[in-house]
Amino acid sequence: MRKIIFTMLLAIIGSAWTISNASCLHSESDVTGTEITVSGGLYWAAYPCEDEEPCPTCLVIVLETGAKGYYLTAAFDSIETKLDNLMNDLTCDCPPQVTVRGTLYTRGSNEYIHVWYMEVNPLRLPSLCDTWNVMVVENATCGDCEEYHTYRHYLTTDTIIGERRYGKLLVEGKYEGALREGDNKNIYCVPAGTTHEYLLYDFNAKVGDKLENVWLGGSPVDSPDGYVLTVDSVSETTPRVYSLHAEIRYGDEETRPWHVWWVEGVGLSDGPIGAKRCLGCADSRGYAVLCAYKDRKQVYTSEIAEEFGCYYDSNAQPVDTVPLYTKVGDGPGSSTVDPVDPNEIVATLKVDNLTIREYINEEISYSLSKVSASNQAPARRQVMHSDSFRESVTIPLVEGGTYELELTNPEWNYSIVGTFKYMPTGVEDTPATVAPVQKVLINGRLLIKHGNKVYTLTGVQVE
Repeated sequence: MRKIIFTMLLAIIGSAWTISNASCLHSESDVTGTEITVSGGLYWAAYPCEDEEPCPTCLVIVLETGAKGYYLTAAFDSIETKLDNLMNDLTCDCPPQVTVRGTLYTRGSNEYIHVWYMEVNPLRLPSLCDTWNVMVVENATCGDCEEYHTYRHYLTTDTIIGERRYGKLLVEGKYEGALREGDNKNIYCVPAGTTHEYLLYDFNAKVGDKLENVWLGGSPVDSPDGYVLTVDSVSETTPRVYSLHAEIRYGDEETRPWHVWWVEGVGLSDGPIGAKRCLGCADSRGYAVLCAYKDRKQVYTSEIAEEFGCYYDSNAQPVDTVPLYTKVGDGPGSSTVDPVDPNEIVATLKVDNLTIREYINEEISYSLSKVSASNQAPARRQVMHSDSFRESVTIPLVEGGTYELELTNPEWNYSIVGTFKYMPTGVEDTPATVAPVQKVLINGRLLIKHGNKVYTLTGVQVE
């Protein structure tokens, strides 16, 4: 019996193979089996022929999980196209990492997954977090006039630089650089504005080690060859804290030590790839990592976050995040499955505005409905807004109530949904003895009077 070889065959296939632009293992119908969700890398492999079966000279796609491999078939044409595009866009020996959901079934001696949902997984570095909340303090030296802002840094979709696979690091949607991990808990980065790769962290460094070509932040112009760091100490805490120093020049003066600290798995104290400032230059801006996350779980809280929390903005009004979930199917048999990665799509409610942001570079259609229900009747939905957008869209809200947000894309075989409650500003709970609420009839309309203000039954102020 033929054995499956899970390897990148494209580099070694010779004239004996006929390679087309698409996988030759097409969709199947009437597939039965159990539902399965697995993650792994995609590889080209030989067609899975049984003994004495005529064997086509073409390739198929295999999902390798590390423990075993599955041949993939597609439940929809869009899934097959997406699989083929992922494999044909390869420019390096770096298999696309995906999560698939589908029907597990057996044909002959091989296992298959009939895929009806697939998402590409952003590159995750085993030894480093993937999301950081970094607080920036403006006017730090002015005295009682500081301004505080918090910015989210996060790893997102992959990129290829010099035939190596990196994860893109974004700050509030703006590209800041690319990161990858070596084979010894060492992290490398290519900052925006350069193609030079620096050593960013070495979490296996020992006291006394001298590390060269190290990135500490700022501009690539200021440090085209990086800095030389000496490891002064490594704590025995969990996580370990590394104390290091570099010799840098302050203006025209002689060199002085510049001290930095790494937290194992988190990184520099002023951000995952350091602050955007000239080392040694006078600056009235300060930076501090508040909290860090890995796989959607908070794994680090700094001492500053104990005071300010994981998100702090001295000028901002409160922001609520709308929980989003993938929804498979439609109607009574549909199911809400997994929470949506906030590094990909996030929805926030700030005062009277709903803002939706996407970081996956796709056009998304949205439908915002107001949900009404009574004890005697099922929920009814009234579509209030619908359109499509890229990057972000802000929707003003007027009427109070319960809302349902649905996001779709022609390439998805699922939808994204979220439900939230909204109360217009100015409508507050007030003791009845101070401002009683009354029903009033004005010009034939039933309205609500609250103090000197009049509202519709849905909470819209009319007087």
